[in-house]
Amino acid sequence: MELVLLISSLAGLLLLGLVLKPLASHLRFPFEALLLLLGFAFGSQLVDADQLGLHSGILRDLVFYVFLPVLIFSAAYSMDAPSFGRNLFGIILLAMPLALISLVFTTVLIYYGMGHPTGFPWIAALLTGTMLIATHSQALQQVFIHLNLPSDLRTLIRGESLLNNAFSIVLFTLLLAFALEPDLTLGAQEIALYIAWEVVGGAIVGIGIGFFALIFLRVRQPSPHEVALFTLVTAYMAYLVAEYVLNVSGVLSVLATALIMGRTMHQDLDAPQDHFVDEFWRLMATLAESLLFLMLGLSIAVDIFSDRYLAILIGIGAVILARIAGLALVMPLLARTNKALKKLPNHNILYFSNARGAVTIGLALSVPIELEYWWTIESIGFGVVLFSVLIQAPLLELWQQKKMKNKKEVADPADLD
Repeated sequence: MELVLLISSLAGLLLLGLVLKPLASHLRFPFEALLLLLGFAFGSQLVDADQLGLHSGILRDLVFYVFLPVLIFSAAYSMDAPSFGRNLFGIILLAMPLALISLVFTTVLIYYGMGHPTGFPWIAALLTGTMLIATHSQALQQVFIHLNLPSDLRTLIRGESLLNNAFSIVLFTLLLAFALEPDLTLGAQEIALYIAWEVVGGAIVGIGIGFFALIFLRVRQPSPHEVALFTLVTAYMAYLVAEYVLNVSGVLSVLATALIMGRTMHQDLDAPQDHFVDEFWRLMATLAESLLFLMLGLSIAVDIFSDRYLAILIGIGAVILARIAGLALVMPLLARTNKALKKLPNHNILYFSNARGAVTIGLALSVPIELEYWWTIESIGFGVVLFSVLIQAPLLELWQQKKMKNKKEVADPADLD
């Protein structure tokens, strides 16, 4: 009965969202934000999330094992290969040094902002900071489309999101082991080897699966529908083989698989099914994103706003300040070394492109209730994602449109005639 109620509720809310989408688009309100609000209104007024079977464990598994492989594969598969190559150094710079700087700033700000060393120790602040460095560019895709951002800038933002999601998950898993076992002792060399195995191993698995998939497609030459289905199976295979069989990063495995398949299928194979596969993955990403935010809205408890509002505000403030501080330190090197960025007058949008989404939700739900601060971390994660979707995305679009309008008015001499 729970499954029937869940499916009917999601279908009805998605239909209502599609009916209201023209109004939301006219108001420049993101579709994802509309779905989240519909889910929250429905869940808080009519049906409890527990009645739908959406407890934290189920939602976490849906995020990591259903939605995340689709979102990662879709974003990487559609990546512009030449643009990715031109911006690779900038992507690595944003995904690693910037992520580490943001992690330090976020952790320190949250720890001292909470001001409760006993109830919210350093390990809790580290877990929260690691959870919050995972950006989610998909949450801002519609905004980027409306703003018509250049390809290189979109590549920088999407590439940063893809790589630091993997980094965030690997580091969070390691820190969670320390939180659950305070007596656990690992040396710096052991930690470095663990991270290297996760990262390098995930990339190698993804490369291997990607080439195997391409060989199969060349030999088999399936129909467009079979190719689309095969890429979907490949995405999940890359994720599950890496995570469950080899214990390496599933996100990096999917990322590597999608980059190899996307680059080859778009540029080398020149097959007529490419357009169908592209449309298929756009549909899959839209469906996954829509269901994700609907379920998030349904599962949010009103209590987080009354009981943990201060923690949420601290988390939002820490994320904003950490992004500004981190980019202020990294941007001079990025602008000096990345030729593509020098040509982009609107590159300051990088300061506001750090939305949170699927990975932050999944990690927030991964904190076990045995840890006394689990509810605080989960509330902060949910609160920051809500801020990204409901406030950050609409304000980003309004700010950028106003900026572009002002530039157009200055450049257009018609008013002087």
